[in-house]
Amino acid sequence: MELLVKYIEGYINLKEKHALQPALDLLKEYAHDLGVRFEKHYAKSIELVTAIIVTPGDVEVIEWSRDCLVFLFKYLSKLLVPDLRPTFDLMAPLLGKLRQQPHTAKFAGEAMSFLVQKAAAPSYRDTALPLIINHAKKDLKSISGTRQSTLYYDGLMTMFAESIKGLKRDPRTGGYVSKNGPDIFRSLFMSLDELDLDSISEPSWVGLIHGVLTSILHHTDSTQFKGILDVVMELSRTSADNFVERKTVQDLHRLLTCARMLGIVTGVRMGSRVQEWTPVLESLYFILKQVQKELAVITKYESVVDLWKCLVLSVSITIQFAPMESLIPFSSKFLESLTKEPLAKYFLTFCSYLSESGPDRFNSLAKPYFQK
Repeated sequence: MELLVKYIEGYINLKEKHALQPALDLLKEYAHDLGVRFEKHYAKSIELVTAIIVTPGDVEVIEWSRDCLVFLFKYLSKLLVPDLRPTFDLMAPLLGKLRQQPHTAKFAGEAMSFLVQKAAAPSYRDTALPLIINHAKKDLKSISGTRQSTLYYDGLMTMFAESIKGLKRDPRTGGYVSKNGPDIFRSLFMSLDELDLDSISEPSWVGLIHGVLTSILHHTDSTQFKGILDVVMELSRTSADNFVERKTVQDLHRLLTCARMLGIVTGVRMGSRVQEWTPVLESLYFILKQVQKELAVITKYESVVDLWKCLVLSVSITIQFAPMESLIPFSSKFLESLTKEPLAKYFLTFCSYLSESGPDRFNSLAKPYFQK
């Protein structure tokens, strides 16, 4: 190992491109031969490979480094997955915690996604997965407001989105499938705490969840996306019930986060990833009903929540893109809700938005309510 370190570091300093490839291959074979005994050399190996990645050089060298890194992750995954925090801390600088090229943060996120997906396997799901998600969230908060926070945010978003998409491409659509993806997405949402939910501004972790959802929508078809959509609707129903039961501002924020997710689902790619629209419309209307039912609570917290951005805008987007045959049974319910408190003050803004973005739907559905 000392010889490998000596020569790989030497090749990095001398920029000996063609010597690096066989040296990295030797490192992979050494890890393969030692098996569990390689664990004590693991941190140094990651340090070596990441040093190559951050050194400006040819694309080929980055590819060789990536292959070596993924091999180490894959071969040692059984040792690493129970607690991914040490590996995450080694990779955090590449993910954007320190100044990097954007493509480096993206590459690091893709490499780490393999281990996150492994952490979502049934045997680790209840322990290892929440452990790495909460650790990543805490680390992102630690640099909030700094120059690097945006790149780090993007790197983490890539890591979680790629872990949900999985590694296998569907030959028909080119999209991704992952049997553990829904569990990862659920865990991301369940990691939301009071600090994430008690501000009117969109917290970084809520934004990350919405960004992950948007990325998944772009890379799947309606069949592949169904598992994630089922989780979104499940979380919406649970959040609505919890809000009615406890009536806290955190539960209201969580409920509105779900409403925003439904708006993203129905709006991205014009709702083409939705296979069955009726359950989605039912979920959104259920949220509307709970908000209307708890008028006093909504009025109390209205200054610290964004009803327009999270709820009314999601209804507007859904009315615009839902198939008319599915929408008709719900259209009058939606519009009646929007003309009553606590949402009535947003009705003119809603009409303005819908008349510009979906004039046909405005004329056929909303115009009579507007005239009234």
